[in-house]
Amino acid sequence: MLSPIVDFPFLVSLSLDNLNKLEKICNGQPVAESFSKLRILKVKSCPMLKNLFSLQMERGLLQLEEISIIDCKILEVIVAEESGGGADEDEAIKLTQLRTLTLEYLPQFTSVSSKSNAASISQTRPEPLITNVRSNEIASDTGFRTPMTLFVEIWGALCSTSQAVDRLSFFFQAVDRFTWAIEFPNLEDLKLSSIEVEKIWPDQPGELSYRFVRLTSLIVEGCRNLKYLFTTSMVESLAQLKRLELCDCVSMEEIIIKNGLGEEENVRGMMLPKLEFLKLKGLPNLTRFCTGHLIQCCFLQELWIEDCPALKTFISNSLSTDAVANNQFGETNSTLFDEKVAFSNIEKLRILGMDNLNMIWHTEFHSDSFCKLKVLKVKQGNKLLNIFPPNMLRRFQNLEHLVVDYCALLEEVFDLRYLMKEKESHVVTAFKLKNMHVRNLQKLKKVWNTNPHGILSFQNLHLVDARKCPSLKSLFPASVALGLPQLKELELRSCGVEEIVEEEERLGEAPKFVFPRTSSFILWDLPKLKSFYPGIHTSEWPVLKQIDMSRCDEVPVFDLEQDQLGIKVQQPLFSIEKDNAMPLPLYHVTPVYLRYHGNPIKLNQFPTTAIPNLEELSLDVKDAAKVCQGQFSADLFHKVRVLTLRCFDAAPFGILNRFHNMEKLVVTHSYFKELFPFKDLEHTLARIRFLGLWNLPYLEKIWNQDLRMDQLLQNLETLEVNFCGSLINLAPSASSFGNLTALHVWGCGALKYLVTSSTARSLAQLSVMSIKECKMVTEIVAGNEDEAGNEIIFRKLESLKLDCLASLTSFCSVNFTFRFPCLTEAIVTNCPKMKTFSLGILSTPRLQKVWLSKEKDKGHWKRDLNITIQQLHI
Repeated sequence: MLSPIVDFPFLVSLSLDNLNKLEKICNGQPVAESFSKLRILKVKSCPMLKNLFSLQMERGLLQLEEISIIDCKILEVIVAEESGGGADEDEAIKLTQLRTLTLEYLPQFTSVSSKSNAASISQTRPEPLITNVRSNEIASDTGFRTPMTLFVEIWGALCSTSQAVDRLSFFFQAVDRFTWAIEFPNLEDLKLSSIEVEKIWPDQPGELSYRFVRLTSLIVEGCRNLKYLFTTSMVESLAQLKRLELCDCVSMEEIIIKNGLGEEENVRGMMLPKLEFLKLKGLPNLTRFCTGHLIQCCFLQELWIEDCPALKTFISNSLSTDAVANNQFGETNSTLFDEKVAFSNIEKLRILGMDNLNMIWHTEFHSDSFCKLKVLKVKQGNKLLNIFPPNMLRRFQNLEHLVVDYCALLEEVFDLRYLMKEKESHVVTAFKLKNMHVRNLQKLKKVWNTNPHGILSFQNLHLVDARKCPSLKSLFPASVALGLPQLKELELRSCGVEEIVEEEERLGEAPKFVFPRTSSFILWDLPKLKSFYPGIHTSEWPVLKQIDMSRCDEVPVFDLEQDQLGIKVQQPLFSIEKDNAMPLPLYHVTPVYLRYHGNPIKLNQFPTTAIPNLEELSLDVKDAAKVCQGQFSADLFHKVRVLTLRCFDAAPFGILNRFHNMEKLVVTHSYFKELFPFKDLEHTLARIRFLGLWNLPYLEKIWNQDLRMDQLLQNLETLEVNFCGSLINLAPSASSFGNLTALHVWGCGALKYLVTSSTARSLAQLSVMSIKECKMVTEIVAGNEDEAGNEIIFRKLESLKLDCLASLTSFCSVNFTFRFPCLTEAIVTNCPKMKTFSLGILSTPRLQKVWLSKEKDKGHWKRDLNITIQQLHI
């Protein structure tokens, strides 16, 4: 690449990317001063490169701090020995300033240097030199030395002076044995992935243990033959360990085992004294963390246990592992945490995918364990009968965030019966709980199984979210609902709730529920909901901005007629005192029913000042009919900016002219063929900036051909069309979308193209285009052959996503010149017929890769976009 006469004495950084024919960085021996200031060298996707530089060139790179080599398929070594180099080649290689070495996706890599004496890296300053060494596909059984030889050589090359090592990560696929031949007294971070060994350390580590005394982070994943991680002797040397992660080790039965019989006392007391984070995930045969008596991890702040189905107790007694595994003790003993565990500072606890666990906590455990717990997440615990032990409930008063999900047998979250009976029942405990989520609990009947009557206070609740709890009849006991001064959001979806607050006789007549900070109230799919509170009551919601109700058919909402006969009528969801001067500002109403305390009144008789800030409105066909009939004051909707229309059999065009300031329109779950057929809508539609069309299976046309499209679409910025299976086109052929910035189309099975060439030329502001699961689309831009050679420029398009387009053959089948000056992201997935991007001249100056997955973890690039797409189908 570079001739022997090159001389770059001031070059600091060199990056080589996607050079498909590059074989050498420097051809021959450069002059002594060449690259003398080079600090950063990055090489990526150079498939013909076998090494980075020669031995002679390497001796001039004294300032090199970072080397990164990624995705070079035939690269074998970093430093290559060349013939005729001179007698000094026996000298050791020293990269004294090297801080970072990254090796990824190098299937032919064999060693750091081809010299017989391994390269050495020394340290002249106390800062760590090596921060990351990785080789994801370094182990192969063909073409080079065994993985173990390679492993030792890399460690030897990087660690001839052990003080240079700060962090090392390795990814191997097959290693028969594992030995530690090098000392690493300053090693802090160690990651081992996919190593086929049964032991990482010997059972009697001896002098080996002191080599890891500074280890602070240990991650072990995908080591399927490991049955345990440490012996008690080894774990004693890990006094500085702060982070421990074990994932996907399918044979692991225990984390720490005793060195021999009679050593149970070795695992009593302080263990891993500085451990702050512990994660156990995907360990199907793990039965316990260790065997012992009292185990203390005084600094442990976060514990994550996931998909460990055989783990029923964290610390077991002296029973054998086989007995534990075969469950040779009673189910009553299968408690995860008991008196043998002391976690005095733990703040976050996740217990996920533990379907065989009967109890999380025993009724008795260490005096200060879990008293600082702030976050608790329990998911997929299908044998759990309770979350908190009833007699220990006060201990969890510092809990702030609670999530309970998919626990099939759970009937209640807070069991208060024990507290109501204890002698200190007059002592009020104020829970710090702020956020509570209960979801997918088929048998949950109550969150609180009895009314605490002030013994427990939940006054700090900010958010309550309950979903898919079909047996839940009510959410709050009355005394809890009366004391929620901080509640901001309340959300109920798909539950069997009949009333939000359970009736309480001792409250007397007409209690008042005040929610001074509640701004959002969402009720969806509650077919049994009849009232907020079953008795006569009033409520205050002074800052309420959002009420979103859907499929709550039993609760009175738009009951506009007064009770002329004096017959007692069902109290509506919101009941407001007539003499209450506090207005009720509503933000999102779907639908809403308002009345003074007493008889229902018509909404058009209610002062419009009571709804001064109505900005979002969602209507079904029944609600819309009442709007069209003029039952409401015109001033009621003058601030509405967002309108959602759902469940219409005919196009709801008649209602649109009542919303003069509408900027966002969403039409969903309706069954008409044409959306905007009339000219008298042009003035209203011209203000729309966002148009969303979702789940309209019969929609064939969005716009009438006779409408003046230029005026109609002049302000439209975002167009989303999802699951409109009969839609033929997005707009008439001559339509112009001059201000459109985002275009998203998903699941439109009848579309054959997205836009015409004429429309494409108008998309000067478009920055994001996404097309997904449109099985008939053959091209994105459609044109006529007589237009061939014309130019189309997408001046601001930055992101293009094409996903699951079974019939797509190209972006355009006509020989246009396409220019994408700003395109930096292209994702093409599951487009099996796409053989090329376009037929004509194509310019994408800023695009460097085509991503082949939504996660952008796999990409490809070959010279230009057309060649890249072609190569994907070779």
